[in-house]
Amino acid sequence: MGNAGVAPGCGGHLFAKQTFVPALCKAVVEPVFRLDLRDGIHGIPHWSRVWYHGRRLAHSLEVNPAILAWFAFLHDSQRYNNHRDPQHGNRAADFAVVLRRQGAIVELDAIEFEHLCEAMRLHSDGHTEGEAAIRAGNVQTQGVSTENLYF
Repeated sequence: MGNAGVAPGCGGHLFAKQTFVPALCKAVVEPVFRLDLRDGIHGIPHWSRVWYHGRRLAHSLEVNPAILAWFAFLHDSQRYNNHRDPQHGNRAADFAVVLRRQGAIVELDAIEFEHLCEAMRLHSDGHTEGEAAIRAGNVQTQGVSTENLYF
């Protein structure tokens, strides 16, 4: 993998990033996920739905889709349970920092990475305000239409 964060031969095209990044996200999250991966309410089906909505929001809000791909797969990755876990967003942001230091999250610039981490920290409280990337990350998990957001 080159420093652009896309698979060899994919170049830096948006399509390549949209298809390669989710696979990488899933690969780094699956081994550390504590809950039911296949059938749980916060497992792969949930991550897939969040990523589906994230792709649509990325386009309409002009946000790098890689931010929302990482959010989709990381935001609940550090949950201890499927119920009340108010610190799971903070733990997910801390996990993202570790992944970045290990070279797994390279396609985001410093500001985009901070927006990703802030969205995850605020996610536990259901925040839907702030920078476009933060709104998009948290709106996609809340099922709120972008039409209801104030820009």
